[in-house]
Amino acid sequence: MSNFTFMVYGGLSPVIQSCGDHNFEKVEKNKVCSVLGEVQRNESCHVNTTIEFDSIANEFGYFCSTVYEIKNSISVQMMGVLLGAIVFGQFSDLFGRKKIMVICSLGIVIFEVLASYSGSLFIFTLLQFGTLFFAGGSNAISNVYVIENLPKKHRAWVILLISFSPNYIVVSIITYFAGDWRTLLRTLACINIIPIVLLFLAQESPRWVVQKGDLKEAREIYEKIEKYNNSFSPERKNILDFLIQKELSILDEKKKGKKYFYFHLFYTWKMIGYIGTLSFSLFCTAMITYALMFDMEQLSGSIFVNNILLGFLRYSISIVFSFMDFKIPKIGRKFIHTFSLIFVVLSMMVVFVMKILELNFPKIITVSILTCASMTAQLFTVIVVVTGELFPTAVRNIATSFLQVFARSGAIFSPHVFWLTSSIWYPAPYLFMGLLMLVNLILFEMLIPETKGNPMSDHMPPKGERIFANKNHLKKQNAA
Repeated sequence: MSNFTFMVYGGLSPVIQSCGDHNFEKVEKNKVCSVLGEVQRNESCHVNTTIEFDSIANEFGYFCSTVYEIKNSISVQMMGVLLGAIVFGQFSDLFGRKKIMVICSLGIVIFEVLASYSGSLFIFTLLQFGTLFFAGGSNAISNVYVIENLPKKHRAWVILLISFSPNYIVVSIITYFAGDWRTLLRTLACINIIPIVLLFLAQESPRWVVQKGDLKEAREIYEKIEKYNNSFSPERKNILDFLIQKELSILDEKKKGKKYFYFHLFYTWKMIGYIGTLSFSLFCTAMITYALMFDMEQLSGSIFVNNILLGFLRYSISIVFSFMDFKIPKIGRKFIHTFSLIFVVLSMMVVFVMKILELNFPKIITVSILTCASMTAQLFTVIVVVTGELFPTAVRNIATSFLQVFARSGAIFSPHVFWLTSSIWYPAPYLFMGLLMLVNLILFEMLIPETKGNPMSDHMPPKGERIFANKNHLKKQNAA
């Protein structure tokens, strides 16, 4: 998470205080660059700046007309996340979760240290692309590793506990004390040594070992875990042997069965509606979430305090929704998704109207943006859960992988949302994001059913429902 959000601080633009005898302290943030441009067209003057955090943008002098280069750098770095998730996700299926996570963690540490010595934005971008390449792989594998190793009843609260939300608070505090981007990268590299040590103490995912058919190694791993938990006994050993044999039998049946690929996600018109809507929803959610994060420097107040508040709000809202979903049967996935989206759309419209009318209420804008960003975080959880509950077992993992491409693509485009739309019209970013999320809301309401409490499907739809169903098969079906 710290690597994904590093450029929230690393790309922080300096605040322009003055240029020669021209003081800009009382000029509105959105007008400073245009006023500076007019001054520099008429005279040569030295630009004086201040900064909360000594960022890359500040050290290398990227602000106003050159800030787009920082945005391009962020997009290139985010491409590393997408590529890493694809490459290392495949490697983890071939060589194991633990080994690849160790490699990814080592890669993160090495590239973070190298990036901290960068002498230009170009070199930094290349090296940080490497960091996020390994971070993307680590993130993709760790989610699977946690699910495969934890009992069902412990998965939800553990995932909630180690989610991105509380880490916003931790990273903000670390960044504040680091003071500059080079020190921050080296500090993060030191912190990333901890998971390497813990991984050497951890066991390989026994589920992965069973899937590879290595019964002996799977038994040894389970026995080590049982002994560590002080729950090993001859009775438990017999139960484990039985479960491993049962799992192997299931895998043998799967190997004999039909293979499924990405095109099977478009098996029926209904499945096309599902995958299309969820892809669009995840793309929009990722793009807007990261866009708000990377533009947080424009909000009033301290960027450190704002990020701490963001983490607190995200975490609090997640806990409330989790409790409601668990305790109140009538509150399902669509309620949480719809409520969150309505809140996001209304928040965007509030900020949009305030920008049009040039109302000077910075605290209201800050609170609206932070709560909006907190609500978008809930959408990720809903989409992941709905995907698992909608698609049949045969294509469930394929659907999840397919959607992750759209999530990463949204993150790649996110740095340019404010930069491009505000160049057309200053309030345009909020109108654009609000309308996009409104379309998201309408499509989700129309095409995605409520999945809470419904049994998950283990089988693909009948052949008669295929888009390109065989005519002879249809005739036989109709005759029957």
